[in-house]
Amino acid sequence: MFAIADLAGDNWARVARAAALKFSADAEIDVETTKTLLLSDIRNIFAEREVDAIPSKQLLAALHADETKPWLAYGKSQKPITDRKVSDLLRDFKVYPRNLKVAGERVAKGYLRSAFTEAFEAYLPPQGGILPLRRYFLAATRT
Repeated sequence: MFAIADLAGDNWARVARAAALKFSADAEIDVETTKTLLLSDIRNIFAEREVDAIPSKQLLAALHADETKPWLAYGKSQKPITDRKVSDLLRDFKVYPRNLKVAGERVAKGYLRSAFTEAFEAYLPPQGGILPLRRYFLAATRT
């Protein structure tokens, strides 16, 4: 549902996620869906900021900024997601934080966009493209 809403545009993506949050208020959010949503949100953050690296603190601030997503009230505690939890969720994608040079001299933990390349391709639909299943369906109906 989220992938289709993402392709339909920002407003639909927000509406779909807000609806999902309302429907799942009392239910445990599926961990795999949560990981994919996090991956999608991170891809959008990189795209919006047009950067190749982002410190964990800036990534968290961007995740917490969207109230329609679960990152501001995450998990059973309903507290903002932490950099540690983000790292835990990304581990299955083989994406890990690393030391980044920030503002010339300062070093901070963060993520390189290039570290997400395989995960973005494997788990998310192409940005601005059509879903592979739809592409297959269109090709099959032409024969």
